[in-house]
Amino acid sequence: MIAELAPFAFLALVVIGFGLLIRHMMGLKKQLDQRTDELEIAVAPAGFFPSPARDRVAAELLEAPRFKDRRLELTGLFADQGPAGVRYVLDYSVRGGSSKSSTERGTAFAVRLTDRRMPRFVFRHSTVKMPGLVVAGLDKLINLRYPGFERVPLESVSPELADSLLYAEDRDSGVRILSADVIEALSRHDGWGIESTGRWLLAERDTHGRALAPDIATVVDQLQEFRELAAAFEL
Repeated sequence: MIAELAPFAFLALVVIGFGLLIRHMMGLKKQLDQRTDELEIAVAPAGFFPSPARDRVAAELLEAPRFKDRRLELTGLFADQGPAGVRYVLDYSVRGGSSKSSTERGTAFAVRLTDRRMPRFVFRHSTVKMPGLVVAGLDKLINLRYPGFERVPLESVSPELADSLLYAEDRDSGVRILSADVIEALSRHDGWGIESTGRWLLAERDTHGRALAPDIATVVDQLQEFRELAAAFEL
């Protein structure tokens, strides 16, 4: 008797499991929708409003080494016109190409330059000297994602940035990036990672790899910092 009922019990477990999965996915969607609505309200006083260009922006950002070979979804996109181009707040989720890859969620900030091109570079701000093994690992990662980039020594450029890392197309362009205004802005706001693809300036606090995006209040604080950083780079 028990053996005869086993297939029905298995089927019931499958149906229940499938139902719980659907419920979980619906709950995640509801949370994302709620977060997007809350984020829209939070960034509006700073002049950022929902942008209809989500698909175009996502397609362009996929060309950035930051998102190379990954699946990017913009769960929220808010825009404001800056002096050198459109500024964006990007709420996103991203995962690797394989089905076993974990999902990374975050909030990044960007400027889409319109009338000029910026040298390509990657900058990681730090107020403490990074261990040699960490730096060596970052060197390898940069060589993979940004072929041809060189590490720019910062000790002679600015004492405030001596423990930070900068990789650029070449050392001369890397040094030119660090104007007095940029150095001052970076010195006031630690923990930022900044990347230039030429037309895009991407900035994000050091939250890569976390499963959850920063809370709304944190995003608002970071947005104010980003506006100061963007203003320095856009001069």
